[in-house]
Amino acid sequence: MMTVIEKVQPRMLTIKEVMTLTGFGRQRARTFCDKIGATRKFSERTIRYDRKIIEAELDAMGEK
Repeated sequence: MMTVIEKVQPRMLTIKEVMTLTGFGRQRARTFCDKIGATRKFSERTIRYDRKIIEAELDAMGEK
């Protein structure tokens, strides 16, 4: 019997992960996430970005 192990992708990303995913620089990635509503603030200094919203927007951009 073969077992398939899939790595779970995190839903919330750091700014560096967003930069890698989108290919944008730091400021452009932040502006992009703010514009599409993907920015989540968990505490005073902890900001994360929602992968599902970012990927949906990138897919929509590719369809235009």
